[in-house]
Amino acid sequence: MSAMTSVPTALYKDKKLKDFDIRLYLIIAENVNEYGYSKIHNDTLSYLTGKDERTLQRSLERLIERGWLKTKFDVKQNNIYDQACKRVIWLEEFYRKHNYRTRRAKEKNKTNDFNKFVAWLKSDLKGVPFPVTIGGLLQKYIIKTNEKGKALLHVERDGELIPIDKHDSKDVYLKLFRNKGVIIERAQQMEDTRAHENIMQLAKNKKV
Repeated sequence: MSAMTSVPTALYKDKKLKDFDIRLYLIIAENVNEYGYSKIHNDTLSYLTGKDERTLQRSLERLIERGWLKTKFDVKQNNIYDQACKRVIWLEEFYRKHNYRTRRAKEKNKTNDFNKFVAWLKSDLKGVPFPVTIGGLLQKYIIKTNEKGKALLHVERDGELIPIDKHDSKDVYLKLFRNKGVIIERAQQMEDTRAHENIMQLAKNKKV
């Protein structure tokens, strides 16, 4: 709990808010944690303000409608929420920052996952044909190593493998990434088949 709580200048100049709305905002702001949200209950707010439930709800709705607060219900415990809670009240500016950081983190994780997926295709699935539909046309793509040892994506046309440029490669890899479950399943089937063939060959060698 802070010894001093500031109010955004635009908030107390907001003519669509009532004096009690500003007071309520101050009490909530005084009780937020380091992330910028509060788990304060209506019973506590009612005790601190001397107002009934209906008055509190109307005031909260105005503050939310005017963009000063954000409520989240039935939150689950995670790295932000230290416990499951029926309701938390965010200061809107902190909620925006939290959402921005969360979105950036998700985008970064997705990019990392995509890069790892492409690296896996290039290292373990060279020579495996992947049918991909782009622009309504079904084509077969294969990763092949060039004379410099670099794994490049090729498209099969009339029985010939033609390398495609980097921009088009990304579109194909994105298509494969969106269907990575099918690709991984196929890779597992190939691995199982190779393992079975190796076992059969070992058995055959032993008989000989």
